[in-house]
Amino acid sequence: MSLVPPQPASAPTTTTTNHGLPKINKKNRLRTPHLQWFLANSDMVLHSMTVQDREELAYQFLRCMKLPSHSVHRFALRISDEIRHDFTMTFPLEMCVEVFAQLRVQDLFNCMLTSKRWYRLLSHSLIWRQAYFNSLWHFDLKQLQPSLHLNWQWIYQVRYQLEGNWVQGKCVKRTYSCKDDPNAHHDAIYTVQLDSKRGLMVSGSRDQTIKVWDMYTRKCIKTLVLHQASVLCLAIDLDRDIIVSGSSDNTIAVWNYSTGSAEVVLRGHEDSVVNVQLYQNKIVSCSKDTTIRIWDMDTLELQNTLRGHKGAINAIQIANGKIASASGDRTVKIWDIVSGACLKTFLGHRHGVACLSFDGNIVISGSSDRTIHVFDTVNDAWLTTIYEAHDGLVRTVSMQNNILVSGSYDETIKLWKRRNISAPTTTPTIATLTPASAAGKKPCIAYLNKSIPTHNQQSWDILYQLPKFGKLYNVVSSARYLVACSQDSTIACFDYGSGIQHIDLVSRFF
Repeated sequence: MSLVPPQPASAPTTTTTNHGLPKINKKNRLRTPHLQWFLANSDMVLHSMTVQDREELAYQFLRCMKLPSHSVHRFALRISDEIRHDFTMTFPLEMCVEVFAQLRVQDLFNCMLTSKRWYRLLSHSLIWRQAYFNSLWHFDLKQLQPSLHLNWQWIYQVRYQLEGNWVQGKCVKRTYSCKDDPNAHHDAIYTVQLDSKRGLMVSGSRDQTIKVWDMYTRKCIKTLVLHQASVLCLAIDLDRDIIVSGSSDNTIAVWNYSTGSAEVVLRGHEDSVVNVQLYQNKIVSCSKDTTIRIWDMDTLELQNTLRGHKGAINAIQIANGKIASASGDRTVKIWDIVSGACLKTFLGHRHGVACLSFDGNIVISGSSDRTIHVFDTVNDAWLTTIYEAHDGLVRTVSMQNNILVSGSYDETIKLWKRRNISAPTTTPTIATLTPASAAGKKPCIAYLNKSIPTHNQQSWDILYQLPKFGKLYNVVSSARYLVACSQDSTIACFDYGSGIQHIDLVSRFF
């Protein structure tokens, strides 16, 4: 094989561009003898060269050609086109959707500005469906009909506006005053539960009754009577269509939600039933008698009694097969719901623990010492304390996405936003933790004792405080509503979806 290139032939056919620059005919571009020879022998010449060497060779080769500036510019444009290849022109739609679904929402909006093609592609419903769930927002897929096609981009926009209203405090307050309704409660309301899917609320009172309210007309539509003392707690199971209530008469009642008729009364506790929770096929209750009892929801038989607290158990919550309990003995305990074993005990409050919120990983507790503690139950670590969170007993805490809601006997409801302020410091090895004294410390900041295991130290900044309306007993929330009940027999509903277009069409799925 000869390595000597053939003699040059006549120049290729050219045309003139709109800018007056010569344009090589695409068909003739690779037919010149020199290029034909080089391509035929390139494998042998370049086979042993590294990528860096080939890159340098190409650069030096271009310099040796001594091309005019307009030719170099045209060459740069051709290379640029190769680099900026639009993968959406090559990949199938399903693969493009999968790629874009990994982006952050702000990046999606930026990509939509790239071209009309990308705008149409990024409007695909599957991309926004993934973006919705990547935001860890709940959506009740069980309610969807198989034939129902949803516009997920629109649903995302509605939910985004809703979350923004929570952060900014944009809401409309509606009061359900019992003083003007002869069918309503005539004493303090201890507990309330929200059924936003049906547009209903259920409340329990010192007057020994349970009331069902229409959230839109603000009227009591049903009264349930059975207990012989105050109704202290409620739970609703929409799938089973039942209400479960606990009372100062030491009993638990199971009601038919639709008809309002009492189906069964569970007896076993030796003092007031302070809290009830429903989990899978179980009813879990706690009492001033210092025990937690687990009942089978199908047979209504007592399955287990958990003992370990030395004081009244004021609150329980269940997640991931674990029960978190708060007690007047100043401790928070984590239990296994199947075995009934106490897994961990957290110390920290100087007085009894009145309430808690538990998601399976993080437990947040409020106390009569006016503080809120946050514990990491996975790493057995104390995360932070909000000192002087309220001016009275912290009666209720709950999480709504990344916002903490707290209510107190000081008649205030406060909303807090979490902010991580450091990386993990030590590896926790113990499960009994005691936070440092709050003496001399500023409120609302995490102050950590170096002897205590910590993990992702946090600060909770107050977003805002809702208007006072009475001594708080219970606060519950959904994606759209925050509902509170008080000593003065009043229920207040704060609607964060008010003013959002078509919110009623989709909020039932939230």
